[in-house]
Amino acid sequence: MKNKELKILLSAPRGFCAGVERAIEIVEKSIQKFGAPVYVRHEIVHNKYVVDDLKNKGAIFVEELEEIKDKSRPVIFSAHGVPKKIPEDAKNYKMTYVDATCPLVSKVHREAENLNKAGYHIILIGHENHPEVIGTMGQLDEGSIDLIQNEEDALNYQNKPDKKLAYITQTTLSVDDTKEIIKILKNKFSNIKEPMKEDICYATTNRQMAVKNIAKNCDMFFVIGSRNSSNSEFYYLDSSGAAKKITTAEVFKNHKTIVIGVPGAFTKVCSAKHLPGYINNYEAAKNKGVTKIICVSVNDPNVMKAWGESQKVEGKIFMAADPYCEFTKSIGAEIDRHDRGQGMRSARYTMLIDDNVVKKIQAEEDTATCEISAAQNFLKLI
Repeated sequence: MKNKELKILLSAPRGFCAGVERAIEIVEKSIQKFGAPVYVRHEIVHNKYVVDDLKNKGAIFVEELEEIKDKSRPVIFSAHGVPKKIPEDAKNYKMTYVDATCPLVSKVHREAENLNKAGYHIILIGHENHPEVIGTMGQLDEGSIDLIQNEEDALNYQNKPDKKLAYITQTTLSVDDTKEIIKILKNKFSNIKEPMKEDICYATTNRQMAVKNIAKNCDMFFVIGSRNSSNSEFYYLDSSGAAKKITTAEVFKNHKTIVIGVPGAFTKVCSAKHLPGYINNYEAAKNKGVTKIICVSVNDPNVMKAWGESQKVEGKIFMAADPYCEFTKSIGAEIDRHDRGQGMRSARYTMLIDDNVVKKIQAEEDTATCEISAAQNFLKLI
């Protein structure tokens, strides 16, 4: 039997933006000028292969200046930007430093400063703990900027008394998601000031458009990049009942993980077959080298915890909530069920992830069925 022809389409434009290429070049030229080692505060870009290559050439990556024992060596600030305090600290240490911040990120920094001077309270749309967001919020005094991550944050946001409002955004966000957040803010605060020019950079925008244009011609779409580039987050309840967050990169690191994606907690097929199948086959999965099983649904963490207790997961399965559909969207598994009054849901699938690398995924064509994603069938493929 002849193999089916595999047709590979490449989106265009693709690859690194000018700001990233500039940052990489700064590190390479600094190594040539100063010799090794050259220190870099935070990964210069979120790309493992680039970082490893620069390490081999003489770059040493640190998270804080205090980690650098030899302060006579130069340090480079990453393309994501840094809080204003960091260059000041470098000066106090009498260190030579090179700022590789992307010029478009620097534009947002200056924008924030100017708005603050003009008496505006600033809303930053972005991802918590992303280095660009940390850098932007660190341009001003604490309390001058509020972070909004999603539509729910925008709906719940309360304006500070007697404050003019303005918003800015992280430069690398989803264009569509950000538009919805901005729409909510404008509806709530009709006088909110918007950037003179959109903050999401042109490279992000045109690459997302390229994906949209080509995806309709593809049966499967691969996005090549690093897992720590704007991670999704799972929500869960700890033993005390407090809601906690954990990034997907943390969850999957150093684990061989089965991810069970379900359309909804407590639903018929999910409760009768999909989840129970992996509870009953927990030992069989362990014998296959699986070290963690996670059940993910677009539900809130209270619902996931209650469902797990009703199913008696008993520590065998981590019940992960994806309330804002971030993880589900990131793997292209979202289903729009607004016409049924259910909002965004997830397709039914089972996925194997080995140390943050997807190895296998079996997705059902119909969420009402559980065949190829069922435990007894999926475990045969591992």
